[in-house]
Amino acid sequence: MIIASLFLLGSIVRAEETAGVSLLEVTLEANEYSTSDKDIRFKPEVGKEYNFISKISNTGSETIEVKVFPSIAISNNGSIDYVEETPNNLNETYNLQNYVKIYLGKEEITGKTIDINANESTQVRISIKIPTEIQGEVLGGINFAQVLDTQKNENSVDVIQVYQKVVNVRLKMTEFGEKKANTYDEFSFSATKDMTNLDYYLVNNNPFLHYADKGSYKLYNPKEEIISEGEFSTNEVVLTSLSKTRLSVSLKDGTEIIDGNYKFVTIVDNVEQTYEFNYTKKNLEEFAEKNKDKNNVVVNV
Repeated sequence: MIIASLFLLGSIVRAEETAGVSLLEVTLEANEYSTSDKDIRFKPEVGKEYNFISKISNTGSETIEVKVFPSIAISNNGSIDYVEETPNNLNETYNLQNYVKIYLGKEEITGKTIDINANESTQVRISIKIPTEIQGEVLGGINFAQVLDTQKNENSVDVIQVYQKVVNVRLKMTEFGEKKANTYDEFSFSATKDMTNLDYYLVNNNPFLHYADKGSYKLYNPKEEIISEGEFSTNEVVLTSLSKTRLSVSLKDGTEIIDGNYKFVTIVDNVEQTYEFNYTKKNLEEFAEKNKDKNNVVVNV
């Protein structure tokens, strides 16, 4: 599937492909390998090079600049983003960028910007080659990004508005053995104007698409009091291969955050698992300072 996205201040806002949003059009030519004509999805042979042709069109009256690059597929709390870099990919073997080169004619343009003249089109060749055997699947995309506007700010970061289209890539490699359970890591507290949350990373330990857990949880504070409990509402969240995804659960109203050892207990597939983490005095002070203007936050510093 070719996805249209609008980037602002580094955050992705999903955008419908409506007239006037962008002058950029991208189409993937029919090919003998992919099982879909809208994305690249197939089982490659190790050591064999596969080539795909994509047509980039400028439907406007002025020249546009388009950056073309392979991206990493990463989960983002209910959706999948296709990004140039991320700390949430846990194994470089499953980074599509290692296996893709993009050419304009004979020139490699991977990660470079090309000009598309008004009312003209050009073709790029996408080369995919997997040099060694890999278990599971490699996920990512081929991104075509157009800068729409740049707003310079002297006293803060510049605002760069980028519209992009992404050709999804899913490479099915060798079968993987027994499925591994998800795990939880990197716990911390955060607050909004309405509630206090426990944030954590959910880790997919499998080299293929997997789902967030369906089950229940309880959070115990250092006094062994339950300050959050419920059912996970994230079982429809898709997790990309060997990656971590930031999620959260809300605490009970009026919960006091204190320093000390906390326990996060999950029950998934009738298996209970306990994760312990220490919230230090320094963590508490930083949390209190960051959220001092929120009336719902209760902190014992």
